[in-house]
Amino acid sequence: KETREGRRQWQWWDKLIAVMGDAVIVKGSSHTLDHIHEGIDRYAQLRISGIDVITGEQVEPVKGQSIKRELSQPMAALRQGSRRYRFGWLIEAPELKIEATKKKMPLEIEHQQLLVSYCLSSDQPRHAELAATALLLLQMGGMVSELARFKGADDGLLRLDAAISHLIVDAGKTTDRRRTVPIVLAVEYISKHVGAALEWIHSSSDSTHSYRLKKFLAAATGTAVGTYTAHCLRHSLRANGARVSADVMHLSEIAGWSHSGRMNTIMLGYGSTGMTESSLLKALQQTSKKIHRHLLPAETSNVVSLRTA
Repeated sequence: KETREGRRQWQWWDKLIAVMGDAVIVKGSSHTLDHIHEGIDRYAQLRISGIDVITGEQVEPVKGQSIKRELSQPMAALRQGSRRYRFGWLIEAPELKIEATKKKMPLEIEHQQLLVSYCLSSDQPRHAELAATALLLLQMGGMVSELARFKGADDGLLRLDAAISHLIVDAGKTTDRRRTVPIVLAVEYISKHVGAALEWIHSSSDSTHSYRLKKFLAAATGTAVGTYTAHCLRHSLRANGARVSADVMHLSEIAGWSHSGRMNTIMLGYGSTGMTESSLLKALQQTSKKIHRHLLPAETSNVVSLRTA
């Protein structure tokens, strides 16, 4: 349970056990295996139906491929237990419909502007935690799972109060996969609410993140729920960069896409103070401002209201 992935696997295991309920294991009994299969099938059906397996509340329905991933570790543990204690269980996964992944579309320019305006329209906690998350994802071309790596607002890799506001996205496995993200849009708002955003991310499941952000993006842009997802914000950064012919190496450094000559290893050598003064970070900041210039009214402003009366 020391890593986020480990906690997530324990989460699915605990939920599966909650659905199965307690049962006495009787070696050689078919009733025990039937009980396991009934629990697995019931878990899959609840997830497909969009029902929280613990609370019974309505949440976002989960696709077959996601359920398959969720069940893989608990089923592996059950099979290992069967081998160890010679139970002779033949545990089979339920038949699940594997749907083709829908192509994630970038937000239209007008919808990006509406999103930024909507994000800045309220400081109410439930709004602000989603707004700060969306504003960060839009600028970093990232995923919620990457934000989850930050421990909190005081994380040393989250440097919003630096002379050039930026954050270091830690990929976790190697420093070569770290990347540097200048924050040029809504710095004050993000700084104020990033703690609440990270607390929400840490305390909620992946499906909750996805569901609430879909609803938030729909409310902001006036589109149907599901038109845009959190991952569309990553595609929006790529599209924005291409539209203004942004430096490819800079864009890959900000978003983490593969490109020869990544600067991250060089930049990390500066240290926290040196990086802020480095010409490389300043260059990244200028590129980020270029990418997001349709959301920035002037070079000196971090916050903009885009709604008209």
